[in-house]
Parts: sequence; C-alpha cells; structure tokens
Amino acid sequence: MNVLVIGDNPDVETLIAELAQSVPEVTVIGRIGHCVDLVTQVQVLDAHVVVADISGAGMKGLDTIYRLRTGMPGLGIIAVSSMATTDLARSACECGADLSIHLGDLAAHLLPELRSASARHGCSALAGSEQIGITQHER
Repeated sequence: MNVLVIGDNPDVETLIAELAQSVPEVTVIGRIGHCVDLVTQVQVLDAHVVVADISGAGMKGLDTIYRLRTGMPGLGIIAVSSMATTDLARSACECGADLSIHLGDLAAHLLPELRSASARHGCSALAGSEQIGITQHER
C-alpha cells in the first residue's frame, strides 16, 4: 500500500514516515507540503492513503483534507494533530478524513489504522486518548 505524508513540520513528517514504514505492506512514497496541486501530486505518486499533519496548517490543513476527499473519493485519509481538541478532530472528519489521531496517540493507532484506512466507511476521531464516533458525510 502506498502512503504519502503531507505536512509542514519535518519532525512530525519524519515520525509519521518512520512509523508507517515499519508496517511491512506499506511503502512511504513521499513527503510533501500542503500545495495547490495536491490532488494531482497524489495521483501522480499513486497514493492509496495519505497521512496529513494538520497541526500547524490550521484551515489550510482542513482545506487539504477537503480537496483530497472531493478530488479522490476512494483515497484513505488520516489526519494527525498535536492539538488535543475534539472540535479539530471532528472538523477533520467532516472535511473528509477517515480518521483523526492525536499526535500523542500516533504510535498506538497509526499502524493498525493504515491497514484499514482505505476501506473505512465511518469516521472515528481519536483526540487525547478519547475516542469519539462521528458519522461521516456520504461520499
């Protein structure tokens, strides 16, 4: 499975890439910032799942998720944030993320979620070790 890491913080991108690469069936195909032609880049790189750090990007991170979901409805999208707020996690899911994981919970939740992200139909938000079920808009 091809995984693309999206973000603006090299340290977080490295952490995500290293964790993802530890799953034998995962190939991290690249790391890119929140760019204008993001959907094209994801298509060219043939990503199956993206893991997007939305911590420092604010609305740009949520816009990234929305653009990816509307441009590529079948893409697996996992949002990662260092902010432990359920509002941000909920917003990420409402914008189209399959899952939102708090950065502090990344090691425990990213690996199993990478295996199932592309097939997920609902959305769960994991913020500060508290799981909240959210109904996702139909794609």
